[in-house]
Amino acid sequence: MSEFPKRRVLLRAKSFIQPEVHNPFTHRLQLTIWDKLKVAVLSFTLFPIRLLCLSLLLLLASFLSTLTTACMKNKEVPQPLSGIRRILRKPLRGVGRAMLFCMGFHWVKVKGKLSKSEEAPILAIAPHSSFIDALALAVICLPSGVSREENDSIPLLGGTCTNRKCLITFKPGAFYTGCPVQPVAIRYPNRLLLPVYKPDTEEIHDGKLFARNVREQVAKVLNVPVTEHSYEDTRLMVQASKQNLPSSVGLIEYEKISTKLSIKLDSMKELLSRFAEIDTDKDGLVNVQEFAQYLNLPLTHNVKRIFSLYDRAFDMNGDGRVEESELRHILQSAHPSITDLDVNCLFNQRSSMSSQCLIQSMEPCLLTRK
Repeated sequence: MSEFPKRRVLLRAKSFIQPEVHNPFTHRLQLTIWDKLKVAVLSFTLFPIRLLCLSLLLLLASFLSTLTTACMKNKEVPQPLSGIRRILRKPLRGVGRAMLFCMGFHWVKVKGKLSKSEEAPILAIAPHSSFIDALALAVICLPSGVSREENDSIPLLGGTCTNRKCLITFKPGAFYTGCPVQPVAIRYPNRLLLPVYKPDTEEIHDGKLFARNVREQVAKVLNVPVTEHSYEDTRLMVQASKQNLPSSVGLIEYEKISTKLSIKLDSMKELLSRFAEIDTDKDGLVNVQEFAQYLNLPLTHNVKRIFSLYDRAFDMNGDGRVEESELRHILQSAHPSITDLDVNCLFNQRSSMSSQCLIQSMEPCLLTRK
């Protein structure tokens, strides 16, 4: 089976340029009148039948799972199932496929070939958007899920679900082993089994790099962008909601910000609380009145000028847009080490942006770059 070519160019992941998909955790369902009519009718006809079948299959799966794990010691070191336990996995896979059928996934098309466990003992599956993803694996195999020991008491494990418009950060746990992995790209209405990805020496010693490179290959096949969002972003969204702020305020691409600025989650929560104190109208933005009030200053002309300095610094001709020449002038004046190529790459990534958007993208870099 062919291997992936190595791809190392991760320009956006190493910059503060904002992501193509600002919020990968929400999805707005838009139903037509015909869709709503079908939901209304089938809720009283087909749905009860499907629910009954799923309940019976769930009971059967629970019985088979109990037999498979019977007499196993709780503190026993996990080992691959063998003997009768391994044989019982086959009917479990059949039950999983039957449950998928009852949910309406009658035919699942699989592209690619499942590698042998000796060649790639780990499957990296993405994106994760619902619990159905786990059942869909019954079409090709019945792999064992990997999770933290703290989750042992949770009956149904799950990852960070997204809206499938992009791929967020892959957690590096499975990649720290340095073992070859086979990426599995879930794309409704079918799934793709990608070639085995064998890590090189650098990736074997750097699980995060290994995870990023595998994610790049899956994203390329799915033709979706990648972002540096992670589960921690959802926790910051919850924190923002508790502060009566728009939940989107917590979307900062945690993995990237945390790595580049060495800021941990608790510190980010503290900063979010301080921001909530400034943003008195809770709209997720700080205006000049809130700026002056927080500093206990009267709203004078000078205060307004200070507040608008960022915007004026970039937008020299006052047309509300940032030209490449304007960007080059201000960045190289502040940091002579910035080259014309750096400016050109940034400008091409964020062409025709407003000066306010540019400030939001570049401000952390300007504050930290030496």
